[in-house]
Amino acid sequence: MALTYYRVLDRPWRKRFLTYRYAYQWMRNPDPGSPFEKMSKKFARLPDWLMFICLALSGRDGLVFVNQDGTPVGHVFYHKRKDGWHLFSIYSGRRGLGRHMLRSFLLYAESQHAYNVRLGSDNNDAMRKLRRDALMRMCNLPFDLIAGPSGWITIGDRRNNLIARLFKKAAAQYSARSAKAAP
Repeated sequence: MALTYYRVLDRPWRKRFLTYRYAYQWMRNPDPGSPFEKMSKKFARLPDWLMFICLALSGRDGLVFVNQDGTPVGHVFYHKRKDGWHLFSIYSGRRGLGRHMLRSFLLYAESQHAYNVRLGSDNNDAMRKLRRDALMRMCNLPFDLIAGPSGWITIGDRRNNLIARLFKKAAAQYSARSAKAAP
């Protein structure tokens, strides 16, 4: 499966025109009755580019998956919040890509130190199935997932993440002290 993804807010924009056109299409046509539809009504009269900026400033972003010729075949859209990342939309134009896209999203979230992720709001059967697959280790992730309530998962073991951060901080402090002590 030769798919790559582009983060919606990454640049250069001109090189990925199809990616942005795809994002605009989904931005203007949210699922009926979804929280995103209610929120995006505020921006409905704005031109696409300005609506895009408003959504970006409110913490929304996404990964658009493309095939070898650059044609978008699916997406994962999420909202960055204080309590974690909320995946609110996942779509695959081809059968069998959902698990691959969820895996890529979780790997990306972990690389960005987002250890709390909400996979949908538990109202969608397809999202519940993908979450179950991920929790049953069917996505081949290099870290553990810990299930929480209402669609929440924790990436890896929180204690290990905390220990790693504390160790990194202590190493930085030690380096700073030893640099001051050096003649």
